[in-house]
Amino acid sequence: MDLASIQEQQQIAEYLDRETGQIDELITKQEQLVATLTERRQAVITQAVTRGLDPTVGYKDSGIVSVREIPSHWISTLIKHLTVPGHSSVKAGPFGSHLTAADMAESAVKVYNQRSVLSGDPSVGLERVSNSKYAELNTFATGPGDFLITTRGTIGRALQLPANAEEGIIHPCLIRVRLNEKRVVPNLLLRLFNETDLLRNQFVLASNATTIEVIYSSALRECRIALPPDLAEQVAIDDFLKIATKRIDALVTKAKLAVSLLRERRQALISAAVTGKIDVRGL
Repeated sequence: MDLASIQEQQQIAEYLDRETGQIDELITKQEQLVATLTERRQAVITQAVTRGLDPTVGYKDSGIVSVREIPSHWISTLIKHLTVPGHSSVKAGPFGSHLTAADMAESAVKVYNQRSVLSGDPSVGLERVSNSKYAELNTFATGPGDFLITTRGTIGRALQLPANAEEGIIHPCLIRVRLNEKRVVPNLLLRLFNETDLLRNQFVLASNATTIEVIYSSALRECRIALPPDLAEQVAIDDFLKIATKRIDALVTKAKLAVSLLRERRQALISAAVTGKIDVRGL
């Protein structure tokens, strides 16, 4: 392999230091922009779900951890009061020996697990049970519209099953919540679970965990949220957030793409310089 002279190597090194330094500076600026936009996104969501859209309204104490004030006409209520009537509206997954790893090595009926929720994709997860086990555990069955909440480790993340969701049962690490959609707009509640710390802060306090955070159905029922009692106002907030977050997400995507292209350019520049495809003499 032919090597450049020491002088040429020095020229290449100086050229790359200068050019990659400029690229690195651009990358840093784009990464800072992503961080700023991400913070802005969460701030916009938190503002809307705790203060509403009308800045002229009066406010009152919320009585909720991490939420100082809410609009005076909003209600502060427990999650259990937003569910359909019935003792199984908030249902934890099967306990202990009721559902074992051996049971979930079958091939008939889906078991929704934490991966399904954390990925935001109901189809994720390979665990299944037999039809007979499904019949035995029918009280843990899932249906369209059900909220599935993670309860171990990464606690308080939520997924709502779509209308075409495959029938299944919940894993022991999930809680199934059935909402009363006459009282709460599901997508607005999803934002509270997944895009703010307002519920998570309560879950952490309720967990009392020393090694791994855990949330139980009894604690979930007692978690408190604030929202307007009028569904139309809830819809208006959700519609506003759809537009606002879409705009921010588009800017984040653009900035991340710029970072990716700059890194590709940086690598291509280094490769071209060290293989002699660029004559750096005089540059």
